[in-house]
Amino acid sequence: MNTDRCDVLVVDDSALAREVMARALRGAGLSVSLLDSPIGVTRTLLRASVKVVVIDWDMPSMPGDRLATLIRANHRLRDVAIVLVSAKTDRPKPESVDLVIPKTPGAEALTRIVRRLVRIRRRRPSQQAMRIVGPDDPEDE
Repeated sequence: MNTDRCDVLVVDDSALAREVMARALRGAGLSVSLLDSPIGVTRTLLRASVKVVVIDWDMPSMPGDRLATLIRANHRLRDVAIVLVSAKTDRPKPESVDLVIPKTPGAEALTRIVRRLVRIRRRRPSQQAMRIVGPDDPEDE
């Protein structure tokens, strides 16, 4: 894993899900690092210029919402956008995350959302997004 520069960190225990997300995000011109568990997330986020972390909500070692809470508790990581992906669509969005998206809409929706969040973080790294983006929002140019 290259930790010099990384737009997006994907954390998912499913190898297939990680690869599908990584392929789509890389195809959109984003640099991506992958982890198969929460182990090493903080180190990766601190060493790389990560703008967005995409976390599977349902990992066996630690639920994604718990990992998001731990990331938010680190003052050096407060500017990282956090996106939870979940197969379950009936959950409320935890306060510690910027957005929850279902895994089912596919890589195109994820790519559109993450690209927008990366652009927002590059322009205003110390501010949260002005509004939550959704999978159906048009992309800023």
